[in-house]
Amino acid sequence: MKAGIGSAAIKSPNGLIVAAIVAVNALGDVIDPSTGQVIAGVRGADGRLADARKKLRSGAGRDGRAGENTTIGVVATNARLTKVQAQKVAQMAHDG
Repeated sequence: MKAGIGSAAIKSPNGLIVAAIVAVNALGDVIDPSTGQVIAGVRGADGRLADARKKLRSGAGRDGRAGENTTIGVVATNARLTKVQAQKVAQMAHDG
């Protein structure tokens, strides 16, 4: 898949703001957990979805740059949080 950056923010009527930005340099596909089918990801020369799992197992696309795929994100808020609450937000952001 192509790399990219995405962001979103929301402001509630009481002034609470929550925003996030994520940068992605992904490796692999998006898989539907209920079917195991590829629903987004690597495309073949014909433009159709190509299963990256099969390509990786066959050795295709390996150029000695393993481990360079990255996803990094930031969640920011103006909420007053305790240390425990901030940790819970961080856990939820990580799960996302």
